[in-house]
Amino acid sequence: MGFSPNSKWISFKNIDSPKFMKSFIVNETNSNIILVICGLGFFEAYINGKRVSDDYLVPVWSDYEPRIGRRMLYPLNDTFTHRIYYLEYDVSDLICIGENKIEVILGNGWYNQNIRNVEGDFWYGNPRLRFDIFDSGNAISSTDENVLVSESQVVFNNIYFGEKQDFRIKDNYIYHAEVVFPKEIPLEKQNCPPDRIIRTIVPKEIGHIGSKVIYDVGENTSGWVSFFQNGVIGEKTIVRYSEKLFDDGSLNHNYGGDSDQIQENTYISDGHRNFCRPKFTYHGFRYIEIDGPFDELCVEVVCSDVNIVSSFESDNEILNTLFDNFIRTELTNMHCGVPSDCPHRERLGYTGDGQVTCDGAMQFLDAKEFYKKWIQDILDCQDIKSGHIQHTAPFYGGGGGPGGWGSAIVIVPYFYYKNYGDIDFLSKCYAHMEKWLSYMDSRLEDNLITHEEDGGWCLGDWGGINCEKERDLLPEAFVNTYFYIKSLQYMQELAMVLQKDCSKLHDKEEKLKESMKKHYLEKDGIVLNGMRGAEAFWCDIGMGNDEMLKRIKDKYDSMDEFDTAMFGTDILIRTLFLAGYSETAINLLCSKGENSYASQFEKGASTFWECWDGCTSLNHPMLGAPVKYLLTEFIGIHKEDGAIFISPKPVDSVKYAKGQLHKAELVMKIKNNMITFDVSCKNQYIFKYNDFETVATGDNTYTFKWR
Repeated sequence: MGFSPNSKWISFKNIDSPKFMKSFIVNETNSNIILVICGLGFFEAYINGKRVSDDYLVPVWSDYEPRIGRRMLYPLNDTFTHRIYYLEYDVSDLICIGENKIEVILGNGWYNQNIRNVEGDFWYGNPRLRFDIFDSGNAISSTDENVLVSESQVVFNNIYFGEKQDFRIKDNYIYHAEVVFPKEIPLEKQNCPPDRIIRTIVPKEIGHIGSKVIYDVGENTSGWVSFFQNGVIGEKTIVRYSEKLFDDGSLNHNYGGDSDQIQENTYISDGHRNFCRPKFTYHGFRYIEIDGPFDELCVEVVCSDVNIVSSFESDNEILNTLFDNFIRTELTNMHCGVPSDCPHRERLGYTGDGQVTCDGAMQFLDAKEFYKKWIQDILDCQDIKSGHIQHTAPFYGGGGGPGGWGSAIVIVPYFYYKNYGDIDFLSKCYAHMEKWLSYMDSRLEDNLITHEEDGGWCLGDWGGINCEKERDLLPEAFVNTYFYIKSLQYMQELAMVLQKDCSKLHDKEEKLKESMKKHYLEKDGIVLNGMRGAEAFWCDIGMGNDEMLKRIKDKYDSMDEFDTAMFGTDILIRTLFLAGYSETAINLLCSKGENSYASQFEKGASTFWECWDGCTSLNHPMLGAPVKYLLTEFIGIHKEDGAIFISPKPVDSVKYAKGQLHKAELVMKIKNNMITFDVSCKNQYIFKYNDFETVATGDNTYTFKWR
């Protein structure tokens, strides 16, 4: 439907979170009343005192408009494309005959986040609002200078630092809205799922420090605490959040932004019983500290409203925890239409983190519209002239590199197409991919990607073994050139889907490979001394051989931990599975050395960490990327050309496993060198027999002699 020409953007600059009100008349019964609304950064709308929906933190975050004259930590000369999302609600059930009232509270969100400025000044301006109310298609009320404004009970709000509400403040509509000059930015209806409360948790009280009560949620999550406050007038209840505790039981804020960035909600009593929850922020946490009067405490888990469409279980608890932690880490990092790197410290849509986990998230979750929106963010943040891709989308600063981060322009649409088959959207993305190729060519020296923007970042791999020891990572040019080659390979596949000529892509790939051999292949056929999974990178782009693959297997058979970072870990496990070394891959996933998943789990991890040793964030999706292979390779359920293929890769160490993906389910049992597969699938499926000899078949049950 969209907005009418009558509605205007309005604002009120002297209030942190203004509340707008306008009355309107409805004369007919059975009217079809539609609210079309956008409030930047976030809004909550009420009709006749009732919330219009159960959506939170809307609209979704985007690169709203040009930032003019903003201070940036790193040079930025790029020109972006911009858009703003609005929502439509059927509010007919909230309407009465005669006079009605709409009230809207605005929050700063990402639009006016002007406190955390580590990367620069990324704020846009004061919150603003636009709405229309339609009755059977005719606009009967719109935002204009006649809208009244009051101070709201939200006296402070910031996406990083939290929120302060003062219940002593009552509505006092004594101001009029200010009409703001409209910017020519495309307005687009939000189809991406909004944030919602998806479940609740009752936290466990674990201690007291003075007047403060400490609670353990039992898992690392995202959302907020809700409760009822019974206090005397002016009395405060303060809630703080963290991922970890100090030895004395107090909250340790070092993992979510240090003491300079504490997640906090404050509620000031008016002497009555009030329900308390933040309106315009969310938090990433496991532990809670609450100081002041409260009762009926509840943790409300909040994230983008996407369904889980997969399952996995086995007789190996490490594998089971891998799957559970992947789901939890992904969901707690899906907010405002963006897959974030963490839900507390940065909360940004890093293109590197996002591309390495996107396929697993798309396969395990019903996330089609979520990722379509985020891909649009990546396209919008591409420099119109050079084709450069940002390290975060929507752009909000952040470090990265041209390959592992910039390749998101190819990798995320590639897996989007593989999972959802949207050829029209793929065609739209492909033109942006081609522009990115031109940018990457401008970064070449001797056919290696050696740099990105002058004065900016040029990371290769990241994280994994102690994030502070970046010098121990693989050479940046090696990793960035790998991603350029991998992207060219994906683009050749996509070019054939779109019936485009891919010969130039192939020629470019071969030239880059020759340069890689020249610089990194030693005389004995070893790549970079096999460090940090280097030979897995090599094999993953088709440059290895059986001898190298066997060398990779032998190396990791002798290790009980990883030596890889955020990209290398995923590439290593994929390489082992595809080479037929499933046992090595599973054993490595289940390894128990210092740099292992099991080591994290033993220390209480319920989400993946940024580094193996837990030196920084304790909720980072990137190291969870290999979990998808539990279903796509080990259980072996995957899509090809619209059909469901079943091609399991069983191992001696796991006697029972069950997985469900793409509406197909497989139960695998191993006993006395015999494997039984019980397969059920609502769609067409094809069983790949691999290295098995068929012994018997029945209704959806297959028994094989293994090896």
